[in-house]
Amino acid sequence: MRAARRPSVPLLKSSFADLDPPDRAVRARSEFFARAMADRTLASLLDQLGERRAVGWRQLAFTAMGGAYNRVAADATAFAHRGERFLLEHIAEAAGPWVDRSWATAHAGASGRVYPNFPDPALDDWAAAYHAGNHRRLAAVKAAYDPQRFFDFPQAI
Repeated sequence: MRAARRPSVPLLKSSFADLDPPDRAVRARSEFFARAMADRTLASLLDQLGERRAVGWRQLAFTAMGGAYNRVAADATAFAHRGERFLLEHIAEAAGPWVDRSWATAHAGASGRVYPNFPDPALDDWAAAYHAGNHRRLAAVKAAYDPQRFFDFPQAI
């Protein structure tokens, strides 16, 4: 197993300098992980993050889950992602292929669940990815409170 290379200090500083660049379109994909990421996968993600040939701004955001999140039953609220350890978000300028390459690298070890507030038009089964077993119940609530579908977009309940 190859050890992950440490990104340089200038690269790390630049990743925090413009967290949301206002002059560029940004694209993001996310996925939850129920178990620790393999060392090989993490090393590959860090290699891709530090690639000199990749053009433009890019970022990986790890968000810890567990604890209080996971003490609530998956069907107790609209948020179905209980039992997950962390969320990984891949963010970059929309014009480049980096987001999809980075996401594909990590995807095999992920749970297949996606944070619903980060819309991802590339998902094959967005209802299951966003809402898991809660989708049917959420659709009933949506039908009762928004029968005219005022709140509508391609992946709306």
